[in-house]
Amino acid sequence: MKYKCKYLYIILAFLVLFPMLSACSKGVSPAVLNVYIGSEIGSYDPQFCVTPEGGTIALHLFEGLTKINSKGKAELAAANSYELSEDELVYTFSLRDGIRWSDGKTVKSTDFVYAWQRLVTPENNAESRCLVDMVEGVTKIIYPNTGYSPTQKDIEAIGVRAIDSRTIEFKLKRKCPYFLEVLAMPAALPVKRDVVALGSEQWTINPETCVGNGMYSLSEYREDAIVLKRNTNHYAYKTAGPKEIVFHLYDENTARTAYENGELSFSEAIPASDSEKSDVIKNDSNGTFYLLFNTGNEPFNNPNVRTAFSLVMPRQSSYGEQTNYTAAFSFVPPTVAGYKSSSRFSKEYYSTDPNELLKNAETAKEILAQNGYPDGVGLPVIKYVFPNSPQQLAIAERVKENLQEFLGVSVSLLGFEWQEFINLRIEGDFHITSASWISDFSDPMPFLELFTSTNVLNDARFVNEEYDSLLKKAANSNNVEFRFNFAEQAQDLLIREAPIAPLFFYAENYQVKSNLKGFYATRNGYKCFMNVTF
Repeated sequence: MKYKCKYLYIILAFLVLFPMLSACSKGVSPAVLNVYIGSEIGSYDPQFCVTPEGGTIALHLFEGLTKINSKGKAELAAANSYELSEDELVYTFSLRDGIRWSDGKTVKSTDFVYAWQRLVTPENNAESRCLVDMVEGVTKIIYPNTGYSPTQKDIEAIGVRAIDSRTIEFKLKRKCPYFLEVLAMPAALPVKRDVVALGSEQWTINPETCVGNGMYSLSEYREDAIVLKRNTNHYAYKTAGPKEIVFHLYDENTARTAYENGELSFSEAIPASDSEKSDVIKNDSNGTFYLLFNTGNEPFNNPNVRTAFSLVMPRQSSYGEQTNYTAAFSFVPPTVAGYKSSSRFSKEYYSTDPNELLKNAETAKEILAQNGYPDGVGLPVIKYVFPNSPQQLAIAERVKENLQEFLGVSVSLLGFEWQEFINLRIEGDFHITSASWISDFSDPMPFLELFTSTNVLNDARFVNEEYDSLLKKAANSNNVEFRFNFAEQAQDLLIREAPIAPLFFYAENYQVKSNLKGFYATRNGYKCFMNVTF
């Protein structure tokens, strides 16, 4: 999910940095780092943040048992060791000595337990709860049987418990090869119960109540910027980067000007004309942008109609000013471990050759005619619902153009503000809608499980017993080869039934000043400035 941005200039930056110019030349962190990652950050409350921007802020303010390093691997963070049972179903972590909250109080294992219980509590409706159903007892809560209401006792009985103040145990219902990555995601970050209760929904934007255990703490929350400062209570604060990090909230045009004028060291507001400049870094993400068909209503309750529409979708690397994508040939992106290294997972379900589009269009028209819609006659005006943004509009207009040109279909484009868009998607008030998934884990299952019949994020309303069965077998398999084989079969079925139409794989372009050292971004779009120098 991408946003526009609006930036604040740091008037005193020169005065602050001047005494440190000689130090900076030796790689010592200066006082203030000015960056732009987006104009709308979204929530960075750990259990509720769902955007790369919100996750970036959360990972600076809070620290999990593990973290993703610059090589894309999970490593220990707030924990200093762990043990794994012989059957690989029980993880036991020991916390580091001397880890503290930014208010100076000790971080305890119960803080992590509280965060997990908060994540799965039904009333909280946290979107990320569906990502942790490998933990014992969670499935019963997030996918309750008809007529059953989970209780507080159920929540407290999930497989996450504090053995003592420094030891945490996780019991899984099935093996999870990527569980260390699960523990590194924002939703698994600890939160302090008393400040969460005191601050209500606004606790993260008030420096008095935004108490974290990360390398940085909240200094200011303003309309035009979020300012973080070093957390002097962090066990490794002396190795932290700049004393302050200012996440400016400019609009994109202002951000571009600020970067060109040297007022920013990092920016994501890159015009298409600058995409080949030497200071631009491309980061391939574990993410796919796709369209959802509402399979619960006509005409998309017919998989043949869905297939016909999918055949003529624009799969390309650029839409509007965004030129850094990779046209999608599958749903699971090739960056995911186990797919890229195996030829069976690299097969192309869709042609990304523009020259094939006319041939696909003829096939699609034949399919529609065979299903009672010759030349598109008889189809309703297709309601395409999307969130308001220039990027989303550019994609929607390209889709509309293809459907009208190749299938004779009338399309109504309806853009909404984010929350209204989400509500319409949940209510099923659409024919086609946009969607994307950027996974926190380098594994195919989080992608494919989105479309099981019980998944709370299955807004396509896709129900297929064979698909559910394949993914259940994959999840329960202790053999990696068997697991990927079932996952492969599930993706084959998903593409064949076509509740979705993948368009492109995400990649992000960043402009980074040449003197900024130590920055990295994860495959799910989180930017890490904790240890930079410039």
